[in-house]
Amino acid sequence: MNSVEAYVRIAWACRTPFVLLLDRRYTPRQFQELAPAVRAFQRGPYVRETFDCDDFATALKGQLGHAIGIAITPRHAWNIALCTDGVWHIEPQTGEFRKRKWALFVMI
Repeated sequence: MNSVEAYVRIAWACRTPFVLLLDRRYTPRQFQELAPAVRAFQRGPYVRETFDCDDFATALKGQLGHAIGIAITPRHAWNIALCTDGVWHIEPQTGEFRKRKWALFVMI
């Protein structure tokens, strides 16, 4: 998928025009392969202002790699996954998946 297609899908799913694409091409992930990897993610203990939502989101992106991004609002950060069946929002602290959520800014 080229960057224009990726931008449109992500901007629509996150309800924001502020999407930073770090690659020119994206290969969407299969949700069936992604879900077990998210469940297997080793979550460390929550430490306020030291290891909180943005750190969990960065760690999950680092573990899962390509087509995984980080979405932020002024109060929270979580991951997004560009998948063949759409964009999934992933709460990195719990492993919960959602289909549509508002974000201020997304980086993938």
